Amino acid sequence: MKTKLFAAVALSLAVSACGSAGAGGDDGGDGSGPIKIMQIAPYESQLTSLPFMKTSAQAAVAEINAAGGVNGRQIELLTCNEKSDANEALRCAQKASQEKVAAVVGSLTSFGPQVMPMLEKANIASIGADAITPYDAKSPASFLFDAGVPGYAAMPAIAVKNL
Repeated sequence: MKTKLFAAVALSLAVSACGSAGAGGDDGGDGSGPIKIMQIAPYESQLTSLPFMKTSAQAAVAEINAAGGVNGRQIELLTCNEKSDANEALRCAQKASQEKVAAVVGSLTSFGPQVMPMLEKANIASIGADAITPYDAKSPASFLFDAGVPGYAAMPAIAVKNL
């Protein structure tokens, strides 16, 4: 999990470097402030609690920052507990937009149809998330590392067709 998150953070930072100088940071546009990223996940809820996702993200960011950050810029990790609730997940996406994060990284939510349109509108990439719904896999803001649930569900039909 840490390796996947570390790769997602690194990729998101590379993407943010391609954007405007002030993307994902409160630096007045000079590119010297921290790079803000966010993780959205059900850290605590009655349905699913995955606190290790948050601590893994914090550890990965601490490791990158200890090594000097990215091009001298520190990473600022924002986390949002979506509580396995569609309204909370949407609130998390709104927070990402308001905070002008460079990317949402290594997230897990069952509410892609609520979250992804908000990220799309704000031009925020979702990098390394697990695809839970078909919307996660087809959103132009989504950059997946694996096929997730929709892809795994489709594999038998694809195998039959191609094998």
